[in-house]
Amino acid sequence: MRQTWQASEQKAAVLFYFLRRGDVTPMLSFQTRRELLQQMVPRYREASAAQKGALLDEIAATTGYTRRYAMWLLKVRTRGPTRPLPGLARGQSYL
Repeated sequence: MRQTWQASEQKAAVLFYFLRRGDVTPMLSFQTRRELLQQMVPRYREASAAQKGALLDEIAATTGYTRRYAMWLLKVRTRGPTRPLPGLARGQSYL
C-alpha cells in the first residue's frame, strides 16, 4: 500500500513540475500530437501570415514542440505512395 502511495506521489510531483514549466508534452502521446497536427494542416495552409503565427503559438503551447519544428511538420508533405521520377526508369532496349 505504501509503495503505491509513493509511486502516485512521485507521478503527481513530476506532473506538477511540468505544469509549472508550462510543458504539457508528457500528457499527450505521440499519436495524439500527430492527430492534432493533421487537423491543423488545412487551417494553416489557408491562414494569413498573422493567423499562421497565432496557430504556431497554439500548437507550440499544446504539443510542447518548438515553433520551428511545428512549422516544419505543417509544411512537409506526408509520406504516401511515391511515383518514379521521370527519366530514371530504364527503357526497353531491343537488339
